[in-house]
Amino acid sequence: MKKLFLAIIALTAFVSTAFPQNAVKPCDVAGYINDSDPNGLNVRATPGKDGRILTSLKKGEGDISLEITGTNGSGWVRITEAWHGEDGDVFKGKGWVFASMLATGTRGYPNYNSPSKLYASPSKKSKALIVVPAEAEVMIVDCAGKWAKVRYENTTGWLAPENQCGSPFTTCS
Repeated sequence: MKKLFLAIIALTAFVSTAFPQNAVKPCDVAGYINDSDPNGLNVRATPGKDGRILTSLKKGEGDISLEITGTNGSGWVRITEAWHGEDGDVFKGKGWVFASMLATGTRGYPNYNSPSKLYASPSKKSKALIVVPAEAEVMIVDCAGKWAKVRYENTTGWLAPENQCGSPFTTCS
């Protein structure tokens, strides 16, 4: 019994170091800031409200697009670049922002005026939850690979990569 107990402890220690709870899962999603705070959206060095603030992204006269490259699975996403319309880059590096302050648009594919579906999981083989109109704004919740987990009205689901329009400047058509 003692050997079994020690084996369980050793396995638990291995799993916790090999698969840390705060591991970053990769994403490749574009979005834009949907935060109306005049002080801007804080970009932090680490995920969480206690992370050191690297900069604040202020919308000013126009929208700010950004590249989402990772998630920690608890509402925070890693960004590596943000740009402001004609002003160009406003942030380069690695930083963390709260996902619910971000949005993306929808577009049909291959007909860009078609509605998009939100799925139960990041796979077109999963159940379609709702249909979202073309060019609707959806709030980003999380991401997995090229899939964006979004909220539209009262439904949260997964938006396929080809149905995302991460640019606030165009309709991505």
